[in-house]
Amino acid sequence: MGIYDYKLPFQQRLLDEVDMALEEIRAGGNSHGILLMGASGTGKSHALDLVVGRFGAESQEGYQRIKTCCRVSSAAKADAPSIAAGVLAQLGKPVSTSSGTTKLSELELSMHAAMRAHKVLILILEEFHNALLSNSPLFRGQTARMLKNIWNQAPLESAGGWAIPDTHRGDYRLLIIVSGTDELRKPFDTDKELGSRFSCVIETEQPRFFPPESLREFRLVLQSLAERYGLADHLDANNDDVASRLLIACGAHYRKLEKLLQRIATLSRRHPEQNLSLEMLATAYDQVGDNGHLIGNPFRWSSEEVTAYVKRAMAMPKITAHTTNEKPKGSRKKKG
Repeated sequence: MGIYDYKLPFQQRLLDEVDMALEEIRAGGNSHGILLMGASGTGKSHALDLVVGRFGAESQEGYQRIKTCCRVSSAAKADAPSIAAGVLAQLGKPVSTSSGTTKLSELELSMHAAMRAHKVLILILEEFHNALLSNSPLFRGQTARMLKNIWNQAPLESAGGWAIPDTHRGDYRLLIIVSGTDELRKPFDTDKELGSRFSCVIETEQPRFFPPESLREFRLVLQSLAERYGLADHLDANNDDVASRLLIACGAHYRKLEKLLQRIATLSRRHPEQNLSLEMLATAYDQVGDNGHLIGNPFRWSSEEVTAYVKRAMAMPKITAHTTNEKPKGSRKKKG
């Protein structure tokens, strides 16, 4: 995502939580776990970009590369071995798990050793709902156990002090950020031992017309994106009509908003003689808009239709593809 200058409240909170967690870990505290949950297109990936940008500095100590932050995305059929292999690949030690001959215990030992060697302080596991929800109970159990083992790493020869780390003894603690959809909550709530390690839960929200604060945040994101794509002089985020049409068009999905604004910027560059009119916005939406949740092009609706839609949307809990599949003035799809 490309929310550049303005930070949504949850993004700022994530940065603050990471900052405090790292301070406590460096002071000899235990590992920290953060759950970042929310629907697609609400800014999670950009929030993690901000974390890496602020805290993920890389350096060199002799021949050893120091990588403060390691970030891995879980594939659609991710399991514990593939996640461990993903961490190793990020740290320059690629392994293959396709043959099935590599044991999970061996992968975990290699992963822990590599993370220690690179002095990883922040481990980010994105799209983690894939790992916890798409596999059998056995694989889900392996994945949960692996998370617990990463959270609590004591020296192999140590039989004590697991609950309270000792930095002088060489104990290794880190911050683990797990992100994904709202489906993450159930596995962490069900497994109390795992959930207690991830007691910090940060939830994202889809932009909405109501409450006013949500719409204000959408306008600020819109303004930041407009500046990014050279549209700030032509697209006024405080224009109620334009902002409303854009919020309707993107379906409360910031990535779709960014895609639409990119196309608007391209059309504007190609036709500098034309003003940035609703017709140009409508053309951009015709080309790249995802109108599966709407009937027609919102940039070709009348002002009355937009107003009716906004009033209707304000009464809804969320603006999603499942709640907006009709035009605001009560028109029905033709049968047949």
